[in-house]
Amino acid sequence: MSESSVRNNWLLLALVSAVSFGGALLYLVVGDENSPVFLIYFAVTAAVVAGVALWWYGRRPPRRSGPAAAYIGLIVLMLAGGVVLGMVPGTRAIASWLTIGVVFTLFGLLQRSAVIAGAGVVTGLTAVAAYLLEPARLGLILELATGVVFAVAAVLIRRDPAGSDTAGPAPRVGRSDAEGRHYD
Repeated sequence: MSESSVRNNWLLLALVSAVSFGGALLYLVVGDENSPVFLIYFAVTAAVVAGVALWWYGRRPPRRSGPAAAYIGLIVLMLAGGVVLGMVPGTRAIASWLTIGVVFTLFGLLQRSAVIAGAGVVTGLTAVAAYLLEPARLGLILELATGVVFAVAAVLIRRDPAGSDTAGPAPRVGRSDAEGRHYD
């Protein structure tokens, strides 16, 4: 098993990028942003990303610098926000991209990674800008922007010898006794 590191998040970022580029291609082919094909595509790809990430993190764990409840909360927020908020009439599914932005911003902060947090912020701001500008091909634009942002983030995380840490080594999570021994 490899060492726990923030660098181990590169695959998750690359998978999000691949899903976004696939979504962009789907927008080009299908055309109708309200087609049920999108729901099926994103449900299936989310399950694939979750499965691959689970396998990947089992072999190459990310650095855990927060309580487990915080990470579980992010998973719940991603599922609830991405699905439920994406169905709110009149939002044109912007809430899904806002959710991705918020979740990855918080995940980046938990991982102490400016690259991951930055990808989340850029995704969220892109969603707000796209919603305000109301382009005709909103979904296509958001998918392409998200794909590029997460592809760049994956490359930066993967190639950074320091692991894209913003605050040095992760704090130990767990308990310590009076003599400084740590227990997870």
